Amino acid sequence: MALSETGRLGCGRDVDDVWANINHEPDKHEATCPDCQAARADLAGLASATTAMVETDRDDDRLVGRPGALAAIVAIARTEVRRGRTLPLLTASPDAAGQVTISEQAVASIVRETCDGFDDVEGRRCRVTVVNEQPGQAPASGGGATSLAVQLSLTVGGSVRIPPLVTELRDRVAVAVERRVGVPVASIAIHVEDLHDA
Repeated sequence: MALSETGRLGCGRDVDDVWANINHEPDKHEATCPDCQAARADLAGLASATTAMVETDRDDDRLVGRPGALAAIVAIARTEVRRGRTLPLLTASPDAAGQVTISEQAVASIVRETCDGFDDVEGRRCRVTVVNEQPGQAPASGGGATSLAVQLSLTVGGSVRIPPLVTELRDRVAVAVERRVGVPVASIAIHVEDLHDA
């Protein structure tokens, strides 16, 4: 389930709207949308666990929560849902214990932060995927990413010269992601969706 920084799914629907409908049959959109179906599947477990805990604890006077406890729990749950997919990073060796991962949302945040460094540029959707092999390079023995691929859509002001912007943005995104994540970016596809007033 991919989410934007504002809590919107890839289809544009707000995750809070999906949560509000979790105890009902999916509406027409949710029944056919893969983003909403993934969100409903993730949230169904949370709803089930919450209902079971409420039923178990309803009559126990020892379990009176402190003020703000519910808000804190909901904030944690929303953060976990919004974190998005995890991307495996290259491990030191095939027999290394555990695996290092990073959330797609964390990498997308780096990309959007880089977009914010440009005047009259608004980053929109950002998708990050793992590329396990680069041309001329042996497959990764550690089982993680040898590089990442970024797909970014954005809008620009009417006075922006798009070709030089795209070239510079690609360079800055590649440097920022590699410096902060430690994995090179193999490709950056930038799609200018629209022009906005400067």
